[in-house]
Amino acid sequence: MKLAAVALSALCLSLCPPAARAGEFFVNVASGSDANAGTSAAAPWKTLTHALAVAGDFDDFIHVAPGDYSAATGEVFPLHLTGPDLFGDEGPAVTRIVGSGSGVLVEASGTTGKQTIQLDGLSLLNAATALRIELSQDLALVRLFDVAIVDMSGYAIDLQAHAESHRVSPPSFSTNFEDLDIADCGGGVRMSSTSATQASMLAMTNCSVRDSAGDGIHLDSLGGGQIFLGMNGTRVVRSGQAGVRVNASGFMQLGFGSCLIADNAVGIDVGNDGGNVQLGLFFTTVAGNAGSGLSLEDGLQSTSDFGGALFWGNGADLTGVGVMHAKNSDSEQDAFGSDTGNFSADPQFANAALGDYHLTFGSPCAETGDPTLTVSLFDLDKVLSPVDGDLDTQARMDVGCFELRPLVVQTTGALGSEALLQFFGSPCMQTTLFVAPGGPVIGHKTAFGKLLLGPGLFPLLVTIVLSPAPNVVVATIPNVPALVGATFSFQSLTQSVVAPKAAALTNVESFTVTQ
Repeated sequence: MKLAAVALSALCLSLCPPAARAGEFFVNVASGSDANAGTSAAAPWKTLTHALAVAGDFDDFIHVAPGDYSAATGEVFPLHLTGPDLFGDEGPAVTRIVGSGSGVLVEASGTTGKQTIQLDGLSLLNAATALRIELSQDLALVRLFDVAIVDMSGYAIDLQAHAESHRVSPPSFSTNFEDLDIADCGGGVRMSSTSATQASMLAMTNCSVRDSAGDGIHLDSLGGGQIFLGMNGTRVVRSGQAGVRVNASGFMQLGFGSCLIADNAVGIDVGNDGGNVQLGLFFTTVAGNAGSGLSLEDGLQSTSDFGGALFWGNGADLTGVGVMHAKNSDSEQDAFGSDTGNFSADPQFANAALGDYHLTFGSPCAETGDPTLTVSLFDLDKVLSPVDGDLDTQARMDVGCFELRPLVVQTTGALGSEALLQFFGSPCMQTTLFVAPGGPVIGHKTAFGKLLLGPGLFPLLVTIVLSPAPNVVVATIPNVPALVGATFSFQSLTQSVVAPKAAALTNVESFTVTQ
Protein backbone atom coordinates (compact mmCIF):
# COMPACT_ATOMS: atom_id res chain seq x y z
CA MET A 1 0.00 0.00 0.00
CA LYS A 2 2.69 2.50 1.04
CA LEU A 3 4.49 2.52 -2.28
CA ALA A 4 1.54 2.19 -4.64
CA ALA A 5 2.02 5.67 -6.12
CA VAL A 6 5.71 5.05 -6.70
CA ALA A 7 5.03 1.65 -8.26
CA LEU A 8 2.46 3.10 -10.63
CA SER A 9 4.89 5.67 -11.97
CA ALA A 10 7.55 2.99 -12.31
CA LEU A 11 5.12 0.99 -14.41
CA CYS A 12 4.51 4.00 -16.65
CA LEU A 13 8.23 4.62 -16.98
CA SER A 14 8.85 1.01 -17.94
CA LEU A 15 6.63 1.45 -20.95
CA CYS A 16 8.72 4.35 -22.25
CA PRO A 17 12.15 2.89 -23.16
CA PRO A 18 14.76 5.34 -24.51
CA ALA A 19 14.69 5.65 -28.27
CA ALA A 20 17.79 4.81 -30.27
CA ARG A 21 19.04 7.64 -32.45
CA ALA A 22 18.83 6.99 -36.17
CA GLY A 23 19.80 10.46 -37.36
CA GLU A 24 20.92 13.67 -35.67
CA PHE A 25 19.90 17.03 -37.09
CA PHE A 26 20.42 20.65 -36.07
CA VAL A 27 18.24 23.76 -36.07
CA ASN A 28 19.41 27.28 -35.26
CA VAL A 29 17.04 30.20 -35.73
CA ALA A 30 19.88 32.72 -35.54
CA SER A 31 22.42 31.22 -37.95
CA GLY A 32 20.58 28.49 -39.85
CA SER A 33 19.10 28.17 -43.33
CA ASP A 34 16.58 25.63 -44.54
CA ALA A 35 18.81 25.27 -47.61
CA ASN A 36 21.57 23.77 -45.43
CA ALA A 37 22.11 20.05 -44.93
CA GLY A 38 21.01 20.29 -41.30
CA THR A 39 23.27 17.42 -40.27
CA SER A 40 25.78 19.42 -38.22
CA ALA A 41 25.86 22.39 -35.90
CA ALA A 42 27.94 24.18 -38.54
CA ALA A 43 25.22 23.84 -41.20
CA PRO A 44 21.90 23.94 -39.31
CA TRP A 45 18.40 24.46 -40.61
CA LYS A 46 16.56 27.60 -39.60
CA THR A 47 13.05 26.35 -38.84
CA LEU A 48 11.55 23.53 -36.86
CA THR A 49 8.85 23.30 -39.51
CA HIS A 50 11.42 22.29 -42.14
CA ALA A 51 13.29 19.99 -39.76
CA LEU A 52 10.15 18.03 -38.87
CA ALA A 53 9.21 17.69 -42.53
CA VAL A 54 12.62 16.19 -43.38
CA ALA A 55 13.53 14.27 -40.21
CA GLY A 56 10.42 12.16 -39.98
CA ASP A 57 11.63 8.91 -38.41
CA PHE A 58 10.45 8.13 -34.90
CA ASP A 59 14.02 7.79 -33.62
CA ASP A 60 15.52 10.90 -35.24
CA PHE A 61 17.03 13.47 -32.88
CA ILE A 62 16.77 17.21 -33.60
CA HIS A 63 19.06 19.57 -31.69
CA VAL A 64 17.45 22.98 -31.20
CA ALA A 65 19.77 25.92 -30.57
CA PRO A 66 18.73 28.80 -28.27
CA GLY A 67 16.38 31.43 -29.64
CA ASP A 68 12.71 32.21 -30.22
CA TYR A 69 11.02 30.05 -32.86
CA SER A 70 7.87 31.82 -34.03
CA ALA A 71 5.80 32.69 -37.09
CA ALA A 72 7.99 35.77 -37.49
CA THR A 73 11.04 33.51 -37.97
CA GLY A 74 9.32 31.25 -40.50
CA GLU A 75 7.53 28.66 -38.36
CA VAL A 76 4.18 27.34 -39.52
CA PHE A 77 1.95 26.26 -36.63
CA PRO A 78 0.94 23.76 -35.56
CA LEU A 79 4.22 21.90 -35.78
CA HIS A 80 3.52 18.26 -36.67
CA LEU A 81 5.51 15.97 -34.41
CA THR A 82 5.21 12.29 -35.26
CA GLY A 83 8.47 10.77 -34.12
CA PRO A 84 11.64 12.89 -33.88
CA ASP A 85 12.83 14.13 -30.50
CA LEU A 86 13.05 17.93 -30.26
CA PHE A 87 15.91 18.65 -27.87
CA GLY A 88 16.79 22.15 -26.60
CA ASP A 89 20.53 21.88 -26.07
CA GLU A 90 20.71 24.75 -23.55
CA GLY A 91 17.38 24.33 -21.81
CA PRO A 92 13.94 25.94 -21.70
CA ALA A 93 15.04 29.33 -20.37
CA VAL A 94 16.65 30.22 -23.71
CA THR A 95 15.01 27.84 -26.21
CA ARG A 96 11.43 28.90 -26.85
CA ILE A 97 8.60 28.06 -29.24
CA VAL A 98 6.42 31.17 -29.27
CA GLY A 99 2.88 31.40 -30.61
CA SER A 100 0.73 34.39 -31.44
CA GLY A 101 -1.89 33.96 -28.74
CA SER A 102 -4.14 31.39 -30.43
CA GLY A 103 -4.05 27.98 -32.08
CA VAL A 104 -1.92 24.94 -31.28
CA LEU A 105 1.88 24.99 -31.16
CA VAL A 106 2.63 21.25 -31.49
CA GLU A 107 0.24 18.50 -32.51
CA ALA A 108 0.23 14.85 -33.45
CA SER A 109 -2.43 12.38 -34.49
CA GLY A 110 -2.44 8.62 -34.45
CA THR A 111 -4.34 6.53 -36.98
CA THR A 112 -1.68 3.97 -37.87
CA GLY A 113 1.07 2.36 -35.82
CA LYS A 114 2.75 3.04 -32.51
CA GLN A 115 4.48 6.42 -32.28
CA THR A 116 6.69 8.42 -29.94
CA ILE A 117 6.38 12.13 -29.19
CA GLN A 118 9.22 13.67 -27.22
CA LEU A 119 10.20 17.21 -26.20
CA ASP A 120 13.26 18.04 -24.09
CA GLY A 121 14.62 21.34 -22.79
CA LEU A 122 12.07 23.66 -24.42
CA SER A 123 9.61 26.39 -23.50
CA LEU A 124 6.25 26.69 -25.26
CA LEU A 125 4.60 30.08 -24.92
CA ASN A 126 1.55 32.13 -25.83
CA ALA A 127 -1.05 30.07 -27.70
CA ALA A 128 -4.33 28.27 -27.03
CA THR A 129 -2.73 24.83 -26.56
CA ALA A 130 0.93 23.86 -26.36
CA LEU A 131 0.61 20.16 -27.23
CA ARG A 132 -2.45 18.38 -28.62
CA ILE A 133 -2.53 14.69 -29.57
CA GLU A 134 -5.57 12.87 -30.89
CA LEU A 135 -5.52 9.06 -31.21
CA SER A 136 -8.00 6.76 -32.87
CA GLN A 137 -5.92 3.58 -32.57
CA ASP A 138 -2.64 2.13 -31.29
CA LEU A 139 -0.28 3.39 -28.58
CA ALA A 140 1.41 6.79 -28.32
CA LEU A 141 4.44 7.20 -26.07
CA VAL A 142 4.58 10.83 -24.95
CA ARG A 143 7.68 12.11 -23.16
CA LEU A 144 8.25 15.65 -21.89
CA PHE A 145 11.49 16.28 -20.00
CA ASP A 146 12.52 19.71 -18.65
CA VAL A 147 9.74 21.55 -20.49
CA ALA A 148 8.04 24.84 -19.52
CA ILE A 149 4.58 25.78 -20.81
CA VAL A 150 3.31 29.29 -20.10
CA ASP A 151 0.37 31.47 -21.14
CA MET A 152 -1.99 29.10 -22.92
CA SER A 153 -5.62 30.20 -23.05
CA GLY A 154 -6.81 26.56 -23.03
CA TYR A 155 -5.31 23.37 -21.65
CA ALA A 156 -1.53 23.37 -21.91
CA ILE A 157 -1.57 19.67 -22.89
CA ASP A 158 -4.60 17.97 -24.41
CA LEU A 159 -4.49 14.19 -24.95
CA GLN A 160 -7.49 12.46 -26.54
CA ALA A 161 -7.77 8.69 -27.11
CA HIS A 162 -11.12 7.89 -28.69
CA ALA A 163 -11.72 4.53 -30.33
CA GLU A 164 -13.47 4.31 -33.69
CA SER A 165 -15.64 1.28 -34.44
CA HIS A 166 -13.68 0.25 -37.53
CA ARG A 167 -10.27 0.38 -35.78
CA VAL A 168 -8.75 -2.92 -34.70
CA SER A 169 -6.24 -1.71 -32.08
CA PRO A 170 -7.75 0.51 -29.32
CA PRO A 171 -5.98 3.84 -28.74
CA SER A 172 -4.06 4.61 -25.55
CA PHE A 173 -1.36 6.85 -24.15
CA SER A 174 1.69 6.02 -22.10
CA THR A 175 3.09 9.33 -20.88
CA ASN A 176 6.17 10.26 -18.90
CA PHE A 177 6.43 13.90 -17.79
CA GLU A 178 9.50 14.87 -15.76
CA ASP A 179 10.43 18.39 -14.65
CA LEU A 180 7.44 19.79 -16.51
CA ASP A 181 6.37 23.28 -15.39
CA ILE A 182 2.95 24.57 -16.47
CA ALA A 183 1.98 28.09 -15.44
CA ASP A 184 -0.74 30.65 -16.15
CA CYS A 185 -2.82 28.53 -18.53
CA GLY A 186 -6.54 27.95 -18.96
CA GLY A 187 -5.90 24.43 -17.67
CA GLY A 188 -2.92 22.16 -17.07
CA VAL A 189 -3.19 18.63 -18.49
CA ARG A 190 -6.31 17.02 -19.90
CA MET A 191 -6.50 13.33 -20.81
CA SER A 192 -9.59 11.60 -22.17
CA SER A 193 -10.02 7.91 -22.98
CA THR A 194 -12.90 5.82 -24.32
CA SER A 195 -10.98 2.54 -24.43
CA ALA A 196 -12.35 -0.03 -22.00
CA THR A 197 -9.73 -2.64 -22.91
CA GLN A 198 -6.52 -0.59 -23.11
CA ALA A 199 -5.64 1.75 -20.23
CA SER A 200 -4.01 5.14 -20.78
CA MET A 201 -1.32 6.14 -18.31
CA LEU A 202 -0.27 9.59 -17.12
CA ALA A 203 2.96 9.67 -15.07
CA MET A 204 4.18 13.00 -13.65
CA THR A 205 7.45 13.26 -11.69
CA ASN A 206 8.93 16.47 -10.26
CA CYS A 207 6.34 18.54 -12.11
CA SER A 208 4.47 21.74 -11.31
CA VAL A 209 1.05 22.92 -12.47
CA ARG A 210 0.27 26.36 -11.10
CA ASP A 211 -2.14 29.23 -11.54
CA SER A 212 -4.51 27.50 -13.96
CA ALA A 213 -7.77 29.34 -14.63
CA GLY A 214 -9.60 25.99 -14.73
CA ASP A 215 -8.51 22.51 -13.64
CA GLY A 216 -4.86 21.70 -13.05
CA ILE A 217 -5.28 18.04 -14.10
CA HIS A 218 -8.47 16.82 -15.80
CA LEU A 219 -9.09 13.14 -16.54
CA ASP A 220 -12.14 11.79 -18.38
CA SER A 221 -12.85 8.08 -18.74
CA LEU A 222 -15.77 7.90 -21.16
CA GLY A 223 -17.69 4.83 -22.24
CA GLY A 224 -15.91 2.67 -19.69
CA GLY A 225 -12.44 3.99 -20.53
CA GLN A 226 -9.49 3.26 -18.22
CA ILE A 227 -6.88 5.73 -16.98
CA PHE A 228 -3.99 5.26 -14.53
CA LEU A 229 -2.53 8.41 -12.92
CA GLY A 230 0.80 8.33 -11.08
CA MET A 231 2.07 11.62 -9.57
CA ASN A 232 5.32 11.81 -7.61
CA GLY A 233 7.00 14.92 -6.24
CA THR A 234 4.51 17.13 -8.06
CA ARG A 235 2.74 20.39 -7.16
CA VAL A 236 -0.74 21.36 -8.34
CA VAL A 237 -1.48 24.74 -6.81
CA ARG A 238 -3.73 27.78 -7.18
CA SER A 239 -6.12 26.31 -9.77
CA GLY A 240 -9.29 28.31 -10.35
CA GLN A 241 -11.29 25.08 -10.31
CA ALA A 242 -10.05 21.63 -9.21
CA GLY A 243 -6.42 20.81 -8.67
CA VAL A 244 -7.19 17.32 -9.97
CA ARG A 245 -10.58 16.51 -11.50
CA VAL A 246 -11.61 13.00 -12.50
CA ASN A 247 -14.78 11.85 -14.25
CA ALA A 248 -14.95 8.08 -13.91
CA SER A 249 -17.07 5.81 -16.07
CA GLY A 250 -14.57 2.94 -16.21
CA PHE A 251 -11.75 1.77 -13.96
CA MET A 252 -9.33 4.45 -12.75
CA GLN A 253 -6.31 4.15 -10.50
CA LEU A 254 -4.95 7.36 -8.95
CA GLY A 255 -1.64 7.37 -7.09
CA PHE A 256 -0.06 10.38 -5.33
CA GLY A 257 3.34 10.26 -3.64
CA SER A 258 5.10 13.28 -2.05
CA CYS A 259 2.72 15.70 -3.77
CA LEU A 260 1.26 19.09 -2.80
CA ILE A 261 -2.34 19.80 -3.79
CA ALA A 262 -2.96 23.25 -2.38
CA ASP A 263 -4.80 26.54 -2.70
CA ASN A 264 -7.16 25.34 -5.42
CA ALA A 265 -10.92 25.88 -5.55
CA VAL A 266 -11.17 22.12 -4.87
CA GLY A 267 -8.28 19.77 -4.17
CA ILE A 268 -9.11 16.39 -5.77
CA ASP A 269 -12.62 15.99 -7.19
CA VAL A 270 -13.75 12.58 -8.46
CA GLY A 271 -17.07 12.43 -10.28
CA ASN A 272 -19.15 9.30 -10.71
CA ASP A 273 -20.36 8.11 -14.11
CA GLY A 274 -20.67 4.47 -13.10
CA GLY A 275 -16.94 3.99 -12.61
CA ASN A 276 -14.63 2.32 -10.13
CA VAL A 277 -11.74 4.25 -8.56
CA GLN A 278 -8.76 3.10 -6.51
CA LEU A 279 -6.99 6.00 -4.81
CA GLY A 280 -3.63 5.89 -3.07
CA LEU A 281 -2.37 9.02 -1.34
CA PHE A 282 0.98 8.80 0.47
CA PHE A 283 3.18 11.46 2.11
CA THR A 284 1.07 14.07 0.35
CA THR A 285 -0.23 17.40 1.62
CA VAL A 286 -3.73 18.54 0.62
CA ALA A 287 -4.15 21.98 2.13
CA GLY A 288 -5.68 25.41 1.75
CA ASN A 289 -8.27 24.35 -0.84
CA ALA A 290 -11.41 26.49 -0.70
CA GLY A 291 -13.74 23.51 -1.12
CA SER A 292 -13.10 19.85 -0.32
CA GLY A 293 -9.57 18.56 -0.08
CA LEU A 294 -10.84 15.27 -1.53
CA SER A 295 -14.36 14.72 -2.82
CA LEU A 296 -15.67 11.43 -4.23
CA GLU A 297 -19.19 11.62 -5.60
CA ASP A 298 -21.82 9.55 -3.86
CA GLY A 299 -22.43 6.10 -5.32
CA LEU A 300 -18.93 5.76 -6.76
CA GLN A 301 -17.25 2.41 -6.20
CA SER A 302 -14.03 3.51 -4.53
CA THR A 303 -11.27 2.33 -2.25
CA SER A 304 -8.95 4.94 -0.75
CA ASP A 305 -5.63 4.24 0.97
CA PHE A 306 -3.91 7.01 2.92
CA GLY A 307 -0.44 6.81 4.44
CA GLY A 308 1.40 9.82 5.84
CA ALA A 309 -1.28 12.07 4.32
CA LEU A 310 -1.86 15.59 5.63
CA PHE A 311 -5.21 17.39 5.18
CA TRP A 312 -5.43 20.87 6.71
CA GLY A 313 -7.02 24.23 6.02
CA ASN A 314 -9.51 22.95 3.45
CA GLY A 315 -13.19 23.87 3.30
CA ALA A 316 -13.81 20.19 4.07
CA ASP A 317 -11.09 17.58 4.33
CA LEU A 318 -12.88 14.54 2.89
CA THR A 319 -16.36 14.07 1.46
CA GLY A 320 -17.90 10.85 0.15
CA VAL A 321 -14.74 8.75 0.53
CA GLY A 322 -16.36 5.27 0.30
CA VAL A 323 -14.15 2.46 1.63
CA MET A 324 -11.19 4.08 3.37
CA HIS A 325 -7.97 2.81 4.94
CA ALA A 326 -5.73 5.35 6.64
CA LYS A 327 -2.48 5.08 8.54
CA ASN A 328 -0.25 7.68 10.24
CA SER A 329 -2.18 10.57 8.69
CA ASP A 330 -3.32 13.99 9.97
CA SER A 331 -6.74 15.55 9.29
CA GLU A 332 -7.98 18.86 10.68
CA GLN A 333 -11.54 17.52 10.82
CA ASP A 334 -10.48 14.18 12.34
CA ALA A 335 -11.55 12.31 9.22
CA PHE A 336 -9.15 9.43 9.88
CA GLY A 337 -9.93 8.81 13.55
CA SER A 338 -7.21 7.79 16.00
CA ASP A 339 -6.50 4.21 14.95
CA THR A 340 -3.24 3.05 13.28
CA GLY A 341 -1.34 6.21 14.14
CA ASN A 342 -3.85 8.73 12.76
CA PHE A 343 -4.34 12.04 14.57
CA SER A 344 -5.75 15.57 14.32
CA ALA A 345 -3.24 18.29 15.22
CA ASP A 346 -2.13 21.61 13.74
CA PRO A 347 0.85 20.77 11.48
CA GLN A 348 2.41 24.20 12.16
CA PHE A 349 3.07 25.18 8.54
CA ALA A 350 5.79 27.73 7.92
CA ASN A 351 3.45 30.20 6.20
CA ALA A 352 0.25 28.74 4.78
CA ALA A 353 -1.05 32.21 3.89
CA LEU A 354 1.81 32.55 1.39
CA GLY A 355 1.60 28.95 0.19
CA ASP A 356 4.55 27.67 2.24
CA TYR A 357 3.52 24.27 3.59
CA HIS A 358 6.87 23.23 5.03
CA LEU A 359 6.77 22.04 8.64
CA THR A 360 8.33 24.09 11.42
CA PHE A 361 10.33 22.70 14.33
CA GLY A 362 8.07 21.03 16.87
CA SER A 363 5.37 20.13 14.35
CA PRO A 364 3.31 17.09 15.40
CA CYS A 365 3.72 15.83 11.82
CA ALA A 366 7.48 15.47 12.26
CA GLU A 367 8.62 11.92 13.00
CA THR A 368 5.06 10.56 13.12
CA GLY A 369 4.95 8.80 9.75
CA ASP A 370 4.88 5.05 9.32
CA PRO A 371 7.53 3.61 11.68
CA THR A 372 7.69 0.35 9.74
CA LEU A 373 8.67 1.98 6.44
CA THR A 374 12.33 1.22 5.79
CA VAL A 375 12.56 2.31 2.13
CA SER A 376 14.00 5.81 1.63
CA LEU A 377 11.87 8.15 -0.46
CA PHE A 378 12.33 11.65 -1.84
CA ASP A 379 10.11 14.43 -0.52
CA LEU A 380 8.82 17.33 -2.61
CA ASP A 381 12.11 19.21 -2.17
CA LYS A 382 13.96 16.15 -3.50
CA VAL A 383 15.32 15.52 -0.01
CA LEU A 384 15.96 11.86 0.73
CA SER A 385 13.85 10.93 3.73
CA PRO A 386 13.63 10.05 6.52
CA VAL A 387 15.41 12.95 8.27
CA ASP A 388 15.85 13.34 12.03
CA GLY A 389 13.47 16.28 12.28
CA ASP A 390 13.10 16.37 16.09
CA LEU A 391 16.81 15.92 16.87
CA ASP A 392 16.45 12.75 18.93
CA THR A 393 19.11 10.93 16.79
CA GLN A 394 16.46 8.60 15.32
CA ALA A 395 15.14 9.40 11.83
CA ARG A 396 11.54 8.55 10.99
CA MET A 397 9.22 9.54 8.14
CA ASP A 398 7.22 12.75 8.54
CA VAL A 399 3.55 13.21 7.63
CA GLY A 400 2.95 15.30 4.52
CA CYS A 401 5.03 16.08 1.45
CA PHE A 402 7.93 17.88 3.16
CA GLU A 403 10.49 16.39 5.53
CA LEU A 404 11.41 18.74 8.36
CA ARG A 405 15.14 19.53 8.12
CA PRO A 406 16.92 21.11 11.12
CA LEU A 407 19.53 22.48 8.67
CA VAL A 408 18.62 24.15 5.39
CA VAL A 409 21.11 25.69 2.96
CA GLN A 410 19.74 27.75 0.06
CA THR A 411 22.02 29.04 -2.69
CA THR A 412 22.53 29.05 -6.44
CA GLY A 413 26.17 28.16 -5.84
CA ALA A 414 27.35 30.98 -8.10
CA LEU A 415 30.65 32.72 -7.34
CA GLY A 416 30.10 35.86 -5.28
CA SER A 417 26.47 34.98 -4.48
CA GLU A 418 24.93 34.56 -1.05
CA ALA A 419 24.21 31.31 0.74
CA LEU A 420 21.33 31.35 3.19
CA LEU A 421 21.75 28.95 6.13
CA GLN A 422 18.78 28.22 8.41
CA PHE A 423 19.12 26.43 11.75
CA PHE A 424 16.13 24.89 13.56
CA GLY A 425 15.89 23.55 17.09
CA SER A 426 14.58 24.13 20.61
CA PRO A 427 14.85 27.64 22.09
CA CYS A 428 18.31 28.85 23.07
CA MET A 429 20.16 25.71 22.00
CA GLN A 430 23.69 26.02 20.67
CA THR A 431 24.67 24.51 17.31
CA THR A 432 28.03 24.10 15.61
CA LEU A 433 28.14 24.03 11.82
CA PHE A 434 30.73 21.79 10.16
CA VAL A 435 31.81 21.87 6.50
CA ALA A 436 33.77 19.36 4.43
CA PRO A 437 34.83 19.20 0.78
CA GLY A 438 32.92 16.80 -1.45
CA GLY A 439 29.42 15.41 -1.35
CA PRO A 440 27.77 13.46 1.47
CA VAL A 441 29.25 10.10 2.36
CA ILE A 442 27.58 6.93 3.58
CA GLY A 443 28.74 7.96 7.02
CA HIS A 444 29.05 6.14 10.30
CA LYS A 445 27.02 6.05 13.49
CA THR A 446 28.04 8.13 16.48
CA ALA A 447 26.46 8.78 19.85
CA PHE A 448 24.87 11.85 18.26
CA GLY A 449 23.46 10.16 15.17
CA LYS A 450 25.04 9.52 11.78
CA LEU A 451 27.97 11.66 10.61
CA LEU A 452 27.59 12.21 6.87
CA LEU A 453 30.62 14.42 6.15
CA GLY A 454 33.77 13.08 4.55
CA PRO A 455 37.44 13.67 5.39
CA GLY A 456 38.65 17.22 5.93
CA LEU A 457 35.69 18.47 7.95
CA PHE A 458 36.16 21.47 10.23
CA PRO A 459 33.85 23.70 12.33
CA LEU A 460 32.71 26.76 10.41
CA LEU A 461 30.66 28.69 12.97
CA VAL A 462 28.76 28.48 16.23
CA THR A 463 25.37 30.14 16.55
CA ILE A 464 22.23 30.00 18.71
CA VAL A 465 19.06 28.31 17.52
CA LEU A 466 15.94 30.38 18.07
CA SER A 467 12.42 28.91 18.03
CA PRO A 468 9.86 28.92 16.51
CA ALA A 469 11.58 31.02 13.82
CA PRO A 470 14.87 29.61 12.52
CA ASN A 471 18.17 31.32 13.13
CA VAL A 472 19.40 32.58 9.78
CA VAL A 473 23.01 33.17 8.74
CA VAL A 474 23.95 34.71 5.39
CA ALA A 475 27.37 33.92 3.93
CA THR A 476 28.98 34.93 0.64
CA ILE A 477 30.61 32.38 -1.64
CA PRO A 478 34.13 33.71 -2.36
CA ASN A 479 34.60 35.02 -5.88
CA VAL A 480 37.49 32.65 -6.55
CA PRO A 481 37.36 31.01 -10.02
CA ALA A 482 39.35 28.02 -8.78
CA LEU A 483 36.32 27.01 -6.68
CA VAL A 484 34.09 26.40 -9.73
CA GLY A 485 33.06 22.75 -9.83
CA ALA A 486 33.94 22.13 -6.18
CA THR A 487 31.27 20.60 -3.93
CA PHE A 488 30.92 21.37 -0.23
CA SER A 489 28.75 19.65 2.36
CA PHE A 490 27.45 20.97 5.68
CA GLN A 491 26.15 19.33 8.85
CA SER A 492 25.45 20.71 12.31
CA LEU A 493 25.77 19.34 15.81
CA THR A 494 22.87 20.84 17.75
CA GLN A 495 22.05 20.70 21.42
CA SER A 496 18.79 18.81 21.97
CA VAL A 497 16.77 18.04 25.08
CA VAL A 498 15.44 14.80 23.52
CA ALA A 499 18.78 13.39 22.32
CA PRO A 500 20.38 10.66 24.50
CA LYS A 501 23.66 12.60 24.71
CA ALA A 502 22.00 16.06 24.77
CA ALA A 503 23.01 16.81 21.18
CA ALA A 504 22.21 15.46 17.72
CA LEU A 505 23.71 15.64 14.26
CA THR A 506 21.39 17.23 11.71
CA ASN A 507 20.78 16.32 8.10
CA VAL A 508 23.52 17.08 5.57
CA GLU A 509 23.20 19.84 2.92
CA SER A 510 25.44 20.23 -0.15
CA PHE A 511 26.01 22.53 -3.10
CA THR A 512 28.41 22.77 -6.03
CA VAL A 513 30.07 26.08 -6.92
CA THR A 514 29.19 27.45 -10.36
CA GLN A 515 30.50 30.29 -12.49
